Amino acid sequence: MKSRSRGARLGSRAVAFALVILAVVLLCTGLAMAMAFTDVEPRQDYAEAIEELSSLGIINGFEDGTFRPRELVTRQQFAKMIALTLDLQPTESDVCPFTDVDLSGPNSLYPDNFVAVVAALGITKGISRYSFDPWANISRAQVITMIVRAAPIAGVSLTQPSTGYYDDPRHVMSNFNDANHGLNSHIAEANGLLWGIRQDSAGVWDPWRNATRGEVAQMLYRLREKMAPPSTTTTTEAPNYDPLVYDDFSNPNSGWAEETYDESWIEYYAGDAGDFYRIGMTAADQETMSWYGREFEDTYVESYAWPYPATGSWECGLVFRLQDSRSFYELSIMGDDSAQLWKREDGEWSAMSPIVDLPPADPEMNGWRLLSVQMVGNNFAAWVDDTFVGEFTDHSFPSGMLGYYVSTYDAPEFTAYFDDFTVWPIIY
Repeated sequence: MKSRSRGARLGSRAVAFALVILAVVLLCTGLAMAMAFTDVEPRQDYAEAIEELSSLGIINGFEDGTFRPRELVTRQQFAKMIALTLDLQPTESDVCPFTDVDLSGPNSLYPDNFVAVVAALGITKGISRYSFDPWANISRAQVITMIVRAAPIAGVSLTQPSTGYYDDPRHVMSNFNDANHGLNSHIAEANGLLWGIRQDSAGVWDPWRNATRGEVAQMLYRLREKMAPPSTTTTTEAPNYDPLVYDDFSNPNSGWAEETYDESWIEYYAGDAGDFYRIGMTAADQETMSWYGREFEDTYVESYAWPYPATGSWECGLVFRLQDSRSFYELSIMGDDSAQLWKREDGEWSAMSPIVDLPPADPEMNGWRLLSVQMVGNNFAAWVDDTFVGEFTDHSFPSGMLGYYVSTYDAPEFTAYFDDFTVWPIIY
């Protein structure tokens, strides 16, 4: 049984008030504001990235008031965009090494001086020693590689993908093994630089297709976020109000399903160690979930999870803003002691945070981990124990149910136990 007292568990993680205040401002003003472009709606793909980067002058619109997010980007246009993202200031002394790039003359720095400063820093290498192919459309793979090369110049440290990254089939770039761009694509996906990118179809995002203005804005926006990460200030004060829901699973009629399937089962469990809710898998490559039958909007949810046995490739965690078994957000902990945020929409998975390595579980907690998620409007933040997993903004699911998710990869047998499911209101 977990060693903390019930009162300590209920107040073990307080609301991150800085994020709440930010979210309230966004709710009150952000969506009500008219977008800067006539062809970009607030809830449209890449809208937030487009708005932010255009306000900084990194990507401009057109004279007719449009942004044209689906229009393609040339190589020399992207050179300017990434230079401005990194706050680089080219001058006429930056001489372009590529003979096929037009000289701008003394009254302009575009395109040759922007290409020159990006080439001098090794962000681009051209297509040969003296050729840049400036008017060609840039591919998604080329964009990703240039962003990964730019990251250390911007002071952003990117980690190498873990074993868990390659074991998880939801990472759509993990099988892209091109000699020039494959590893960079894996690094970008594992570090969250591809969050929010809309897949082409059936969980596929072809890296050889040409990048659109919207996609480029999204990827550069993610790099800018890492250059100046948002505040995650928290308070250690416990909430002084009652939870909306508290379930220690001592009552087998508290509202959760009990079902037995061919290769999994879900049930209340009463044993010597205490009363829990558990989900068991009896085969590899399976998934099962269960949810509490009530919808919530702005809330803070936490629950303990205990994976058993804690070996092999598996995951378990909290689902939130759940619409049905094919559409929800998820805070996932995995068998390699890592965690990640996900979105599943119409059955298709998208990573909403990079993979975060977790320290070993507190020995005093006997293997239990505390999973916590804060939901305020379209803004979300998550923790595992005292480790901040990430935060994201997404407009897909404005409300929904809460529950648990369990899946196996190569683990032939796995059970996840859950306890102290608690839902707190957000007090403004």
